[in-house]
Amino acid sequence: FVSLAEAQGYASHRMLVLDFGMAREQSVDRSLVRSLLDLPGESGADARERALESAIRDGMLGEPDRVFMNELLALPQGVKLRSLYDAMDADTRERGKLDSLLRLLQAACAQQSQLILIEDIHWAETALLRTLAQLSQGLIDQPCVLLMTSRIEGDPLDQVWKQHAGDLPLVTFE
Repeated sequence: FVSLAEAQGYASHRMLVLDFGMAREQSVDRSLVRSLLDLPGESGADARERALESAIRDGMLGEPDRVFMNELLALPQGVKLRSLYDAMDADTRERGKLDSLLRLLQAACAQQSQLILIEDIHWAETALLRTLAQLSQGLIDQPCVLLMTSRIEGDPLDQVWKQHAGDLPLVTFE
């Protein structure tokens, strides 16, 4: 799938859900942000900050996204943004991170078709599956393919996931 997509001009991004837990920096949303900003996994804080500044300057993100992107990129918030972030409840933080990630993905789609590959979703927690369903809804009109792999016996794309995803087209290969 990746080779076919890249041959058709898609940019591809690969994430992995680990079964033994993962460091915060290895989470799917954080890995996707780094991949979309073309940052290697071991990028230092200076490189992550430059990539965020470039994305804001280039219009891929807005200034209000900074507080959420700082969190997703493990960057310091600064006093003003830290106070703002700390004042938010958990739902507001999660929604803000999701909305910022969606804006970044939509901006990437405007430049080039995207393939998002997430392997081993049978290990994913409910919150990640809900995030993926919500991202999918926001990308329905975009040139983007979300490809997820799962073991048949642990396939989490059940009725609950489909309720979060809405009327999105879903194709399953066994």
